[in-house]
Amino acid sequence: MKKIAFLLILALLALLAGCSLFCPEDEPSGWIEIDGQDFPVYVDHFADYEHTDANGTSLGTVAYGEDGDANDWQIFAYDPSSRGALPKMGAKAGGARDEYHILVRAFCEYNGSVELNAAIYYNGKDTGFFTPHSFSYQGAYDPALENSFLVSHPDYEFLLVEPEVSFAPETNTYSYVFHGNPIIIPPPWDPFIVILDEQGHILLRWITYSETNMLGFRLHRSDTNDFANAQVINPELIPATNTSEQHDYSYTDVNVSPGHTYYYWLERVFDGADSYIYGPCSVTTPPAVNRIAPAYPNPCRNYFYLPLDVKFESGATILLLGSQYTVRKKDILGAGCHNHYLDVHNFEPGLYRVFVWFHDGHYSYGDVLVEE
Repeated sequence: MKKIAFLLILALLALLAGCSLFCPEDEPSGWIEIDGQDFPVYVDHFADYEHTDANGTSLGTVAYGEDGDANDWQIFAYDPSSRGALPKMGAKAGGARDEYHILVRAFCEYNGSVELNAAIYYNGKDTGFFTPHSFSYQGAYDPALENSFLVSHPDYEFLLVEPEVSFAPETNTYSYVFHGNPIIIPPPWDPFIVILDEQGHILLRWITYSETNMLGFRLHRSDTNDFANAQVINPELIPATNTSEQHDYSYTDVNVSPGHTYYYWLERVFDGADSYIYGPCSVTTPPAVNRIAPAYPNPCRNYFYLPLDVKFESGATILLLGSQYTVRKKDILGAGCHNHYLDVHNFEPGLYRVFVWFHDGHYSYGDVLVEE
């Protein structure tokens, strides 16, 4: 009994001296869990922002509160062993709203339907994304969005400004489909596209509708948009079928470097006639490492950009959180170099936390001030 009383007296003295009775790893760490997210979210030091102009130039750190850390827009490795138990936040706490998605796509309808990688514009501004791409929104569906998106491609024209709209209730996704035609139609015109496969290698695909006296195909690659500097990448001719029926071809270029832009040409080689060249088609491979730069402009009014690179075979989830840590916007990016566009025209003025979770276990955060 005397021993228990002695321990109680020691505990009381420790409290009076300002000492904590808990282990450091049990103290609040600034990390929380949010329902619907499969990763923790860092919300501490929610009190300053990096001032940037419309071109992304940094103008210094602005103190918005008393707990800033000046560590915005850095990439850290997440160490779960040092975080302790995390507080949990409900997904709908503080007035969070239902989520819906808009999938923007573009197709060429000449001689069949071929999906295109067209640049996506929102209210006249380049989003930095290419079709197909999905955007996520909170709240009730706004039909005015149907007049807000446009697509553009240097080799195709899209005569109808408004997209063809459809809805998939099982995923709560609205599809905006734009239809285009090649600006110049070579005789004959056959689709030739260059995209990234799931591993980040470059996949070349082309279709022929009729072949006569053809020997096969050569593929040329260059670091610049100059065919004179291009090199043949297939050591042997890809044989032709010489039929009057449609035939699909593909070739995967695995000898590529991360974070590099390549230009490709397709050469149709004939027996006793001049070759015909298609292209160029260009694509940029995903970078080797994750990178991030400050959001700009900051402060902002209707929108801001977030430049970031997501490394090869990875991805990134971007959360935009309000003052009560409710998710106001969520976007998922694949591997590649992005200048991510975030629309905040309907947000209340105030400071918002941008949290980026890289799918390889790294994270970054920063705060953005939305003004009236």
